[in-house]
Amino acid sequence: MNLSQTRLRQLIREALLLELFESDPYSFRFMGAQIDNPGVPFAVLSYAFKTDSDEQYMVSVNNAAKVTELVVDEETGEKVEKEHRPWDVMFRLVDGSYDELTGAFDMKVYGTVIAIVRDFVENRLPHLKNESARNQRSFKITPVSGFEGDARRARVYQRILKNYGIDAEIKEDGPEHFSLSFVV
Repeated sequence: MNLSQTRLRQLIREALLLELFESDPYSFRFMGAQIDNPGVPFAVLSYAFKTDSDEQYMVSVNNAAKVTELVVDEETGEKVEKEHRPWDVMFRLVDGSYDELTGAFDMKVYGTVIAIVRDFVENRLPHLKNESARNQRSFKITPVSGFEGDARRARVYQRILKNYGIDAEIKEDGPEHFSLSFVV
């Protein structure tokens, strides 16, 4: 039986989507809060998980970076600058860095990161000691593309989040850097 390239790509895409959306995430554990202090307006929390191929990942959820964005004032309708600290979700191999590609195409990793974000929102966020950190509901994910000015990875993450019912907006964080923003 001969398969055309188009049919082969379609079968591969279907298999990857099945693995991503119909498989359970990897088992993960909360590693603790490195910073969670009532007097500090941000928090840093960590999770860890291991894949079937024994790759170990670290996931960081933190809102340490202050961001200034233009938003529309609800009362006046004018654009105004607003400072806030969105939750930044980063993941990496334990032996790697946050700004390098893993080379692994394990789709369950993405599902696990999303499960970790859900765990954070449901189980950790309500118990943070700082009220402003506890009340922050916006998130930011900055995908590493490997190529400056390339938004393809951001669009892939956007589609993955959409399939989990999360509407994410791609934002340009400078001339060649992209991130995804979403609110829970």
